[in-house]
Amino acid sequence: MNSYIQTCFDFIFLKKKSNPVTGFEAKFKQFIPEGYEFSLPYQLFFKITSACNLRCKHCYYSGDSTAYSPHNDLRREELVHLAQYFVDEINITNVTLTGGEPFMQKGIYDILAIFAQNNLYINIITNATLIDKAAAQNLAALLNPKISIFSVSIDGVKKETHEKIRGNNSYDRAINGINNLIQAGFKVMLNFTVTSQNVEELPMLYDFCKRHEIKDLGLNRLEADKESPLQPDLECVIKNTALLIEKVNNDKEFHLKNTSLKTIDFLKNARGMELINSIKLDGLPADSSLRCHSHQRVEICADGRVYLCSAAETKDLCLGSLKENDFKTIWSTRYNNPLFKERKLENSVCKNCRYVPLCKAGCMARAYKKHKSINCSGHECKILDCGGCNG
Repeated sequence: MNSYIQTCFDFIFLKKKSNPVTGFEAKFKQFIPEGYEFSLPYQLFFKITSACNLRCKHCYYSGDSTAYSPHNDLRREELVHLAQYFVDEINITNVTLTGGEPFMQKGIYDILAIFAQNNLYINIITNATLIDKAAAQNLAALLNPKISIFSVSIDGVKKETHEKIRGNNSYDRAINGINNLIQAGFKVMLNFTVTSQNVEELPMLYDFCKRHEIKDLGLNRLEADKESPLQPDLECVIKNTALLIEKVNNDKEFHLKNTSLKTIDFLKNARGMELINSIKLDGLPADSSLRCHSHQRVEICADGRVYLCSAAETKDLCLGSLKENDFKTIWSTRYNNPLFKERKLENSVCKNCRYVPLCKAGCMARAYKKHKSINCSGHECKILDCGGCNG
């Protein structure tokens, strides 16, 4: 296991960190001064429908039979109007479209046309099952492939694994959708959610991507709030991620965007902690901010609710509803929301922890949802003598 931990550590903390930043968001952040706040967001995460044609076992809507219903969604014309509003009045520069499954929304081409005509960077998160050749050609005629990307979810290299998670007849349609997009000239990034049912297939992902001409791969790990049989074993994740990294390392054209492993994962293992301790960490000033945003992004749900991000989708963290107020009115009250409060190190339970420069106390939204305080840890942190919420 120690060699696997070493491989993951080298990739995450040494090799990957030394590579030049890529992608719009990463490059843009280089020019944001410490403590800077935007008056309006430039990044929109836009859920354009609650409807989905699949019922994935790991979906956070799983178990809620009403969650996939578009009954309370904004109307098609309201969504189109919102898209135009965010271009004309908010001046966003990039947008992520998702759902549900965004291609269940009949107005998707009208929405995309507005963003495309204004040269926005567009990321579409989809299961790709509804993208036949005709759809791919229509998208190619509408979008600029140089600033448009499709993030496609695949949850098994093997058909039976993928369909055990995503349902019957989903695998071949997803693969066809990927092939249609690539043939139409689009860049496809593969999204793979690591669960107990597919963790052993992680080393196979590189060869899978190469077969399908995919050059970008992102891993997410299921982190259920409650005990779940789909939760993967951490040692198994580390081992199989390391085997994948060994394949990826020699291919400069291939990008493993995210391993799903975090600082806290290494600290749960003696060798991992030893490696983390080998890094020179500069302590943070007491007044350092542990916020994860500069007011640069916003999420609009299909029913009109407004959030800072997907992790914040809970009643207490909702900024407001577009069915009740216009966006600028909602945005003007953001400082009343817990996630827009200042998160200073000196007020954090993690203030005495030497590892906080790496983990930044974890996700604010997760901390608030679990502990009702942004000053708690957003991780399941077990580090002793640091005042952690779960220590």
